[in-house]
Amino acid sequence: SGTMRWLWLAIVFGSQLDAGTCSKSKLKVAICPDNPPYAIQDSDTGAFRGFDVAVWGSVYRNLVPLTVNNTVLRDLVGSEPPDLISQDVAEILANLKSGEIDIGICNLFVTSERILEGIDFTPAYVASSFAAVVTSGHEAWLPIWRVLRRFSFTSFPPWAHFSAALIIIAAFAFGHIIWLLERQKNPQFAVSYGKGIMDGFWYAIVSATTVGYGDKVTITLAGKFASVVWLLLGTFLAALFYAAVTVNLLDTDAMEPYRGFNVDDIPEDLHPHRVATAIPQLKQMIERQGVPVTLYADRAGLFAGLVANEFEVALEQAETVQFLNAQNHVLRGRLIVTGPPFTTIDAAFAVGRQTGARAGFLEPLSKAVMVYLTQWEERQAHLSDWFGLGEESGRAEERRVFEGQLSRLNVLGIAVFATLILGWGFVLFLERRAKHRTRQSITCFRRLLQLSTK
Repeated sequence: SGTMRWLWLAIVFGSQLDAGTCSKSKLKVAICPDNPPYAIQDSDTGAFRGFDVAVWGSVYRNLVPLTVNNTVLRDLVGSEPPDLISQDVAEILANLKSGEIDIGICNLFVTSERILEGIDFTPAYVASSFAAVVTSGHEAWLPIWRVLRRFSFTSFPPWAHFSAALIIIAAFAFGHIIWLLERQKNPQFAVSYGKGIMDGFWYAIVSATTVGYGDKVTITLAGKFASVVWLLLGTFLAALFYAAVTVNLLDTDAMEPYRGFNVDDIPEDLHPHRVATAIPQLKQMIERQGVPVTLYADRAGLFAGLVANEFEVALEQAETVQFLNAQNHVLRGRLIVTGPPFTTIDAAFAVGRQTGARAGFLEPLSKAVMVYLTQWEERQAHLSDWFGLGEESGRAEERRVFEGQLSRLNVLGIAVFATLILGWGFVLFLERRAKHRTRQSITCFRRLLQLSTK
């Protein structure tokens, strides 16, 4: 009986110990139900998943040991994470102000307006980047056009224009010199001024570009000496122009796989297009620069409108677009981030300014977030799981689409070349058949003539 008594006491004491060390958190944490890739709620189980959910799990694990020396906060935080409450952004912000919830998780942007309204934020755990987005069916050839446009003379830098003008002027001047030296003894250069100067200019350009057709050559000693000087000078001037063009085409900024709409140049790039967003802060920022922006109630409506061509350009988080391109079966591969992000906004956990037992909660929560930011491998795993490229923007996706469009051009070029070859072969076949028939006709005619003479 003594042994049973001690066993019973051990069981009771152990259960009480477990109850004390594995207490459920009393924190009231609200999260958006549909904000991919940050928060997604399963329609069947009601469970949440997403980048913000993963970050909150890590932060909560860091938070528990930071509150062990404070009885009040330890009782509040507990040792098991709280159940997440499903609320939209407006409800989260309102309930934070009223004190009905303790923490808001919804990729909430840190803005001065929210801070002035009585909402505090932890250190930012992610910087959301924003870019212009189009569909693969709209402006699909925009990147190719941007690259091809760099071959146009107007896109060359000023010193390319200068070198081109310099070589033309110098060639025209040398054309006069060579005409004066050759016109009397060289029949390849006309005696008359108008035609003779054009002959000299043609000779200068052909020599400077090292083409050397050979249709015009100098024969006088003075003309040959002048040609040697011009070959050295003209080749140098031509090399200046070639270098300017090459640098322009191979410049890293110029050869970005995607430029598309450069939102830094809003009047030029966005004004001709219908623009929309689902983020009020973004709408306000862009409209300050004179571009009208349609505001959609949510992202689902925004992307549905983009696909339906209700507007042409969506301003949205690049990370969200990247996730939808990879995970959403309706939008997969149909969204294109047309250029680098034009702005970033920090996102953090929001905490209401409360009194009493919860008054000192923000400090340990902020420390827990800072600890998470130092956990590099775990953070990179979260970024990789939900955004695919760690802290990179959507450059790999841009490059993939760009290379796909180059492949289309390659296929088109091969098809055109094959068509030309087939056409040439068909024409050659017709010509040979016609010649063969002609030979047969001549042969038959000769035979008939021979028979008639007999």
